[in-house]
Amino acid sequence: MSRRQIRERARVSEAWRLHEVAGPVPWVSPSALDEQRALLTDSQFARLHLNRWTASEDRLVSVEGLAAAVRLDGPQDYRPGVTYRMGVDLGLRHDRTAIAVCHAEPVADQVLTRRVVLDRMIVFSGTRADEVRLAEVEEAITSAWRMYGRPKVRLDPWQAIGLAQRLRRQGVSVEEWSYTAQRYGAIAQVLYTLLRDGLLDLYDDADLIDELANVRLKETLPGLVRVEHDPGRHEDRAVALGFAATALMERPGGGMHVHVAQGELPTPRLVRRDSAPSEPGVPVVGPNGAKPKMRPGETIRIGRFVVPRRGYTPPGGGSR
Repeated sequence: MSRRQIRERARVSEAWRLHEVAGPVPWVSPSALDEQRALLTDSQFARLHLNRWTASEDRLVSVEGLAAAVRLDGPQDYRPGVTYRMGVDLGLRHDRTAIAVCHAEPVADQVLTRRVVLDRMIVFSGTRADEVRLAEVEEAITSAWRMYGRPKVRLDPWQAIGLAQRLRRQGVSVEEWSYTAQRYGAIAQVLYTLLRDGLLDLYDDADLIDELANVRLKETLPGLVRVEHDPGRHEDRAVALGFAATALMERPGGGMHVHVAQGELPTPRLVRRDSAPSEPGVPVVGPNGAKPKMRPGETIRIGRFVVPRRGYTPPGGGSR
């Protein structure tokens, strides 16, 4: 029996005592719930945070939501200063090869929200008797890459490892995005969220609209969904669009940028990890211009920021 069947039996049987508590739990803050609501599908949020039995959404987007996303009058030309990303889903015989070029724009009055714009979709169709020619795909990718300011290209290397190698030899920055359930789940999540929130701009491409209308969300693991096409349909355009969109929506890791007005950056100082915040510390550069000898456990204090000493080069201390 499934868990739902066991629950239903417990609900009607006198041999069981069923106790259910509605969510959300009190220790999750409203702001954290809002963030989860924005990141999850409606059924996932209801199940994980509201403790409700739900079925996953069957469609990537409603007909009304898809119609509302068609805001562009056609493919968009390159604009200087805009950061683009390209997604490639390669199919040779039964599937299509799709190349999507996209960029992201800030949303007015919403500092942390961005809108994804589909600038161009290029598609090749092949059959068993007449396969897609990789030379033509390569030429199309490099042409779009040059046209849109040499953006990074994301693709699944399963059938495209040779294509990726040839593109790199031409200077194209290729990111191999190998198939994993988590990555294809990210594609489904990003496309669903963008379309749900009205943050994806498309142009009226009949084949693209038809494909998106016939893509379903399938939950493969608890809390993890993927896009899947209806029988006799395709999902190549959706996957290529998802590759580019996820690349644009990812937050860069590995640190942050701190912007300080010129002349306001305080002098970096070395401090002991166990020293009091009010302690002035030891200057990074001594009176004679020499770097002080480092000791284990020291950090650098720059105003209110305390960062590890490792890898730091004081002003004027770089190699010549």
